[in-house]
Amino acid sequence: ASYRLLLRRRFDMGKVIAIVGQIASGKTTLARFMEAHSFERVVTYTTRPPRKNEKSWDGVSYHFLSDDEFTEKAESGFFAETTEYNAKFGHVRYGTSRESLETPNGVNKVIVLNPQGVIQLKDAGYDIFIVYLDMPQEALMRRALQRGDDPAEIGRRIADDTRLFRRLENPAISGEYVNLTVSNPELLPNQITELIDRK
Repeated sequence: ASYRLLLRRRFDMGKVIAIVGQIASGKTTLARFMEAHSFERVVTYTTRPPRKNEKSWDGVSYHFLSDDEFTEKAESGFFAETTEYNAKFGHVRYGTSRESLETPNGVNKVIVLNPQGVIQLKDAGYDIFIVYLDMPQEALMRRALQRGDDPAEIGRRIADDTRLFRRLENPAISGEYVNLTVSNPELLPNQITELIDRK
């Protein structure tokens, strides 16, 4: 309860917190903690196929779309940001709707983004508080192996992430996009929340 009050005190006017980080950096863990303490999670859209524990119609993990459906929404201006990946199962697209970033009645929201999404939203003028989980590569590798990820896929993801995150890690421009950088892999979600509260 104390962290719920803490977050409400810091973000009492309706705010969107975006969490960005490489594979196994703790993005989902932090987002789930914040969701349990007064934040509403922004559910994004994707063309990737649902995993075994996901349903194509539930809108809980993602809103799953066909590639044609995604294109139609993108062309209509539905998305505030879109990103694309070449995953092991093919080309995948992700997007965040404009409506999902609204904060009516002071509702606070949390979303997990990649660097392209962060840059697109900041450049478009969205007032979003960016938390960058900038963890050492050895910690990322250890965490990914512990959760059972395929070693070859881990290597591919870390290599891709290194390229994607290069702009956010440039000290000359990172301040334009990142409000808080967390580099200690031992910090727990509640400790990161306290850092957010102090910014």
